[in-house]
Amino acid sequence: MKIPKDTNYWLDRVKKERTLSSDSAVAELLGATRQAVSQQRAGKNQMSIKSAIQTGWILGIDPLEVIGAVMFHTEKNNKNGDPEFWRALWVRKCGERLDASKKARPSEIKASAEPLRAAGSQ
Repeated sequence: MKIPKDTNYWLDRVKKERTLSSDSAVAELLGATRQAVSQQRAGKNQMSIKSAIQTGWILGIDPLEVIGAVMFHTEKNNKNGDPEFWRALWVRKCGERLDASKKARPSEIKASAEPLRAAGSQ
């Protein structure tokens, strides 16, 4: 799994998910200023924790995925940072989501219930 490159990835996903036409609309949805989003896009500031949580909620994913990815890249560019901590968080949260999506397909649930029905009729 590759960690999304930067804040722009998340801002673009929000924009696409909600079919927004401008960064001003993204900023309003995230409860941020247009200037804050502009600075995030330019790489001058990182996404705030509040915006990262809102982003996760909007995208229907665990906000820790967004926080982990944003912080990984922030820490990677900081000589005293600890990007591996944030990588581990991101991988763990994404792994949980990917595992959950693989677990229970309706056809698998039906197939696994058939032996129970057969055993109950004996």
